[in-house]
Amino acid sequence: MAKPWWRSVGVVTITADVLRVRTGPGTNYALVK
Repeated sequence: MAKPWWRSVGVVTITADVLRVRTGPGTNYALVK
């Protein structure tokens, strides 16, 4: 029962995680979250 708003939040979170991973130290943060 996935809702559009939930998917939007998920996409934004994934995008933020990818940007953090590219930065470097964000890898551990992404794994923890």
